[in-house]
Amino acid sequence: MKDLPRTNSALIKEISFLKQRIQKLEQSESDLKLVKKALLKSEEKYWTLFEESFDGLFITSPEGKILDMNKKGIAMFGYDTKEEVLSLDLEKDVYANPSDRKRILALVNEQDTAEYEVLVKKKNGETMITHCSLTAVKEKSGVITSYRGIIRDITERKQTEEKLKVSEDKYRELPCPIAEIALQHHEKLDGSGYPQGLKNDRILLESRIIGVADAVEAMASHRPYRPGCGMLQPLKR
Repeated sequence: MKDLPRTNSALIKEISFLKQRIQKLEQSESDLKLVKKALLKSEEKYWTLFEESFDGLFITSPEGKILDMNKKGIAMFGYDTKEEVLSLDLEKDVYANPSDRKRILALVNEQDTAEYEVLVKKKNGETMITHCSLTAVKEKSGVITSYRGIIRDITERKQTEEKLKVSEDKYRELPCPIAEIALQHHEKLDGSGYPQGLKNDRILLESRIIGVADAVEAMASHRPYRPGCGMLQPLKR
């Protein structure tokens, strides 16, 4: 049976439908290009933030390999290239105490994220005290696919804290109460000082001496709101 000849009206309707279909396809293709462009821009922004962060950023696998690390992290560990870092084994080459990784992963796997301090090794074998934040990345099924982390070198801070502790211990061994003397040197004999409003003999002798020296120095020295008067005038007073 032969097709019936189509009327002009039917042909026009079909052509119009085809044009609309073509326009929708072109629009879909245009939208797809926009989505791809937006994704590319977002990815470029992400990598810029990743690479230019002042903290070391890294991604590792559950098996113990480094999947990625930014420039700060690479420099922190003393390596020259990302390829060197990606070839490392975490337990053997990074952790100063390999058992630390198992302990940390057990914590992260249970809580999804954790912050901790850990001793790690640089390329030259030196150790470094670090503060880390680690987060487990999971699939919808709950399977961990990788770990994202932030790492900071806090070696200098820890060394400074240790030196301060040693100094404090030495001061505690002194026969006079250094801290209390410093605390009371703003007290006044009439009780108008601070922080405790102490009077007369309740103020340590050493604090009184420092208070006088402090007042003399203040009067003798130049200030933005008045010139200094030298040492003679304060001593007469």
